[in-house]
Amino acid sequence: DKVLAGVKGQELLIMTANGYGKKTKLSEYKTQKRGGSGIKTVKVTEKTGKLIVARVVTSENEELLAVSKDSQVIRTEITSIPTLGRDTQGVRVMKLRDGDSVASFNLLRRLCRIYFLFYFFIHRLLNLDIFVALAL
Repeated sequence: DKVLAGVKGQELLIMTANGYGKKTKLSEYKTQKRGGSGIKTVKVTEKTGKLIVARVVTSENEELLAVSKDSQVIRTEITSIPTLGRDTQGVRVMKLRDGDSVASFNLLRRLCRIYFLFYFFIHRLLNLDIFVALAL
């Protein structure tokens, strides 16, 4: 992901292995040089699990599509995920079955939502058992 200079309101969206997530304003992260020792972005506990994936969210992004290792899929609006401080655990975004964990997520843009709905409608119309999701 790219952080665009001069664009206000960019946030970092993270998800942990056990389905917890949050958004944090990029302005909370200071720039470091070579001697930096890292910046903590999430409280990693047994409850939350390890940090799995992080993406920069802009105003173009509307929805989150998350997939677990056991093929559980959720789709939710990004506005439903709260903006919290850097060193917090976040909130439960995805309720997982026992033994399952988050594999990855992708952000859907406005145009991508239209394609997603179009393909979903066509596949339902043709009674296909294949799920296709376009990520632009």
